[in-house]
Amino acid sequence: MDEFTSENILSADKFSAHDYTNKRTGNVFRVYWEIPLNGYKGKLRLEVNYVEGIEIRVSFEEVYDKACLRRLEIPLNENVVYNHRNPPSCGNAEKFNGIHKHKYLDRIKDGCAYVPDDIDTKSIESIVRTFAKECNIHLTSNLPSEIYQKTLF
Repeated sequence: MDEFTSENILSADKFSAHDYTNKRTGNVFRVYWEIPLNGYKGKLRLEVNYVEGIEIRVSFEEVYDKACLRRLEIPLNENVVYNHRNPPSCGNAEKFNGIHKHKYLDRIKDGCAYVPDDIDTKSIESIVRTFAKECNIHLTSNLPSEIYQKTLF
């Protein structure tokens, strides 16, 4: 994966697979959609992880390269402190304790994090749909009711 490929993938219109997969591993509830992309041989996925009372993490990733093209992290508990700090090559060494996004960059595989101003946090559906729209992913199904059951919005 490189930045050029990442940006090309992000800019292309994509449609989620109709079916989603959901599973629970420990205290993490995960729902994901496979994201087909014409002319691309890799495997793409939109994933929502929910850790009760701790965080919601929404990621768009390239599965084989294990490259996260975009990631949104939303703490649900003000006492949860992220240990993410931007390296100096991002131009700042900010530490992120609240809502933040990551964007893939060649020099920093985890990407430089930043505080977004475009996420509607009023519901889990608005969070996921806003994030998917940023990644040019058209969700072709409703969000699974399991997500609603697991969140306390």
